[in-house]
Amino acid sequence: LDADRHALSASVYHQALGIKERELSNLTDYLTNIGTQSAFMFGFGVGMFSVEIPEDTPKYLTYLYYAFATTCLGAEMYCLSNSTLCTILAPTIALNGPRGSVHAAVSGMYQERDNIWRVFAIGSMGFCANFFTWIWIMLLQYRTWEHIGIAVLCSLIFIVAAVIVIRGVRRIFSRFELKQTEVSKKQISGADFLKKQTAASALTAISKEVNSAV
Repeated sequence: LDADRHALSASVYHQALGIKERELSNLTDYLTNIGTQSAFMFGFGVGMFSVEIPEDTPKYLTYLYYAFATTCLGAEMYCLSNSTLCTILAPTIALNGPRGSVHAAVSGMYQERDNIWRVFAIGSMGFCANFFTWIWIMLLQYRTWEHIGIAVLCSLIFIVAAVIVIRGVRRIFSRFELKQTEVSKKQISGADFLKKQTAASALTAISKEVNSAV
């Protein structure tokens, strides 16, 4: 009976380990993609500082331009460095660490994934705001109603596009969101599953002994 219990425990552990390995691979791909996009955005952020601002630009626009550019640069640098570290260190500790390291690596990557995604969103908003500010900097230097009208038109188009993008992102997140309440109702812990399987194995062994005795 003890041998059956240990064999069942090892089987359940290896099955759970296989699931965690798939999660680890999925999270690695996820963070790799975010790191790639962050690298592109970081390059754009560096390019923002090489642009010459016209001397007659209002001071508040100049401050806003560099503030948004710095926000984009800093946020994407955070995402790039942290996503790279996660995709390197988490699989390493999962493969070379003691028993339970895979579960710890997956749990840590889930936590870091949420933080990286939030900061990536902040950097993206900083990039969009910087581009929006640049429209007004370029068009206000001409000081004519025609160029002001073009700036207003571009701003309206930009705002409509931003609203469409935000609504699309919210729709996709709500569609593929996995609520913890629903998971907790359907999910069974490994310990409970092991207890049930052990009890079933014990009943099977007892029934076999009874049949053999009869």
